[in-house]
Amino acid sequence: MEEEKKKEGAVEKSGEVVGKAAKKGADVVKGFGKGLVKGFKKEEEKK
Repeated sequence: MEEEKKKEGAVEKSGEVVGKAAKKGADVVKGFGKGLVKGFKKEEEKK
């Protein structure tokens, strides 16, 4: 019985880690997208 609880806890923990990483990744992508739009607008102004 104890083994099952340990496994569940470990799975939950790894899920949390993945969730945090995914959120960080989403923030990075959002930031990258914003930078991309800014860069694109600047390039358009140069023309």
